[in-house]
Formats: sequence, C-alpha cells, structure tokens
Amino acid sequence: MQKSSETTGSESIDEIYKKPAGQRNALVIVRPPGHHASASKSSGFCIFNNVAVAAKYAQRHHRAKRVLILDWDVHHGNGTQEIFYEDPSVMYMSIHRHDKGNFYPIGEPKDYFDVGEGAGEGTSVNVPFSGAPMGDLEYQMAFQRVIMPIAYQFNPDLVIISAGFDAAIDDPLGEYKVTPETFAWMTYQLSSLASGRIITVLEGGYNLTSISNSALAVCEVLQNRAMLRRLKDEKEQFGKPHEIHSSCIKTLREVCAVQQNHWSILKGFQVLPSTLGLFDLNEDTEMSDQSSSGSSSTRAPSHQDLEVMSMGAAHAVVPLSECPHLHQVEPLPPAGINAASTCAECTIGAEVWTCLTCYKYNCGRFVNEHALMHHLNSSHPMALSMADLSVWCYPCEAYVHNPVLIPAKSAAHQSKFGEQMPS
Repeated sequence: MQKSSETTGSESIDEIYKKPAGQRNALVIVRPPGHHASASKSSGFCIFNNVAVAAKYAQRHHRAKRVLILDWDVHHGNGTQEIFYEDPSVMYMSIHRHDKGNFYPIGEPKDYFDVGEGAGEGTSVNVPFSGAPMGDLEYQMAFQRVIMPIAYQFNPDLVIISAGFDAAIDDPLGEYKVTPETFAWMTYQLSSLASGRIITVLEGGYNLTSISNSALAVCEVLQNRAMLRRLKDEKEQFGKPHEIHSSCIKTLREVCAVQQNHWSILKGFQVLPSTLGLFDLNEDTEMSDQSSSGSSSTRAPSHQDLEVMSMGAAHAVVPLSECPHLHQVEPLPPAGINAASTCAECTIGAEVWTCLTCYKYNCGRFVNEHALMHHLNSSHPMALSMADLSVWCYPCEAYVHNPVLIPAKSAAHQSKFGEQMPS
C-alpha cells in the first residue's frame, strides 16, 4: 500500500494492477485536493482534478472499462461530476451536504435529480443531505440503500475514493458527525468491488485530528483487508432505538425514485417499501421539517417508524440477488452438509454457520463469533446458516440469494428436515 505524499495517482494505479489479489489498494496523500477542479479551470482550492486524471489513466494504460468514483467529502465534487457527466464508463457517486443548494459549491448541479446527460445518464448519483447534521447512521443507510446496490450493478474494474474528511466529527466547517469507524466501514464495503482494486485519494478536511483519526481507520482496512473496528452504534448502543434524521429518509427516497429508472437493482430495494405503510410515496412533503403553516396528509415519521426502517424488515427481507463474491462458493464436499454440526472451535451447537468455500462449521456472532473469525482469518466471504438456511456475505454485509447457492441450501434443507427443499 502506497502512503507517500510523493506517490502520484498514476504510480499507484500501476502498482495495484501489478499486485496479486489482496494487495490491490493504495492511499494517496495529495495536496492540494482536486475534486472541485473541472477540465478547464481550478476552483475551491483545487488546481488539478487528481481522481479524474487517475481514472482516465487507468482507462488508457490498463484498459479499465468501468471506473467508480465515490466522493464522501462533505462538499460535492462538482469538477469531477462535470468531467464525467456524459461518460457512461465512469460513475461518479457523492454523499454531500446540500442544504437545498445553499452549501458550497452553490449553484452547481448536485441534487438527487442530477443524474448525468446523454450516454452518461444514470452514472451520476448524488445523495444530497439537507437539514440536520448527518452522522454515522445516515451515511451507513445511504451506503446500504443507494451506494452499494448501484455499485454492484455497475460492476467497476477500479474504485477511487475522493476521501475528504470534512464530514468527520469535530470538523468546524462540515459540522457533520461521521466517526472514523464509519469511514472504515465505507472503505470495507467498497473493497468488495473490482477484485479489491481501490485507491483512496485525500480531498478536504479542516481539523487535523479528525483527518488523522479518520485516515488511520481507512488505512487499517486497506492494510488488513478486514473491518477491525466495531461500529459505534453496535458497540455502544446495542439494544437502544436508532434515530435517523427524517430528512435523510426523505433524501434517500428521492434518490431511489429517480435512480431506479437507471438501475434495476433499486426496484424492490427501496428505503421505504409501501408495504410498511409509513408514508405516501407520491406525496411531496418536507416531513418533520416542514413549516408549521404547511399542511400534508402524510404524517412525519415517529421514532418507532424510523427504528423499523433502520433495523426492521426493510433490511432483512431483501437479500441481494447478486454480489461480487459468488464465484468463491465451492462445490459441496462429498459428505454434503450436516445441519446438526457443532462449532469446530468451541463445539457449541447453537447458531452454527458453514463456510461456503471450505465448508467448516463455526458459531455465529451471538455465541462466540467463530464464524466471523474464520472469515477474517481466511477471507472466505460467504456462510450458510444451519438455523434458517440464509446466506450471509461478510464483505458485503448483506444476505444473498442466488441460484449458485441453491445446491448448498438444498443439501442443508435435506439434512435438517429429511426432505427436499421446495422449489
């Protein structure tokens, strides 16, 4: 992994295309930043658009067919979007502070309906947050509901992160509350794409401590190819209600409604399925932040509603139909699957999973976490539950259902119930 201020984006790209699987990542520390610079002019402290140059270099010198640029800087990367606005081979995705157009860069196309033009229509994806200061839960939900589903369908050959850390907690300009753990988690999610070819390029940030802590968390993921840190809400708030700002829900609804016209994976993967009955999806409301003089037949979400949306059936009942790790599912062993197996490490028979690469049996995270430890030690991505026959992908942090998984599920069903799995 490159970590030198003298390392250029092109040199990092050359390196990651030479490296074997598991070593294809880089952190490029550059100054000045670049994502506000367009093809014709500098802007916003940016002279050259570093990530744009890197993307075109990868396409010209390494024949990268599809490049994904994910920009989590608190400011929208208007220069990067402009450069690739009509280019279907480069997807620009941005999570940024929008404040209804009043946050820098003001007057630029950075709303949810700014999706690209011509051949590039659908390859600009904007998540424009307005209202309350956003933090971990909002960014994680944006990744789960918008960023990663579209990224999987786009299927990039290379991922470049415009890693501004001015959305980090304690940054005086961004005023958002994203912790180092969530920056690490977003990096871990993106590392599941493009055979691990991922380059992180420094952009903005106005608090040296916040930048250092956040960049260190990202480095840990790149170096270890694993998520070593527990997310804050899981570690410190387990069992407590989650509070997601209603304006975040509104934004993600709007993004999904527009982008599902370009990305079929979002159909049925909405933030707010109509079956929940929480909102009228055709109603244009400001939800809880609407003016007191306004009126709407659609009520604002209650605390319980938001908890359901962030933790309940909306997550569990919609497994991914595709994921980039299915090719690591190996054929069944000669002995098949024994649903009554115990954990190979602690011999406990509760919540047992079998690895779909080596078919080792281990207990789950509510017991002694040996299945998770097996994934971290082996990088085997997917496991099948002996309890409910669901399949979990650790790098994607999502359930998956795909025809490739049917033989293993059928064998487990036969072992567990003594009959074939219904078709």
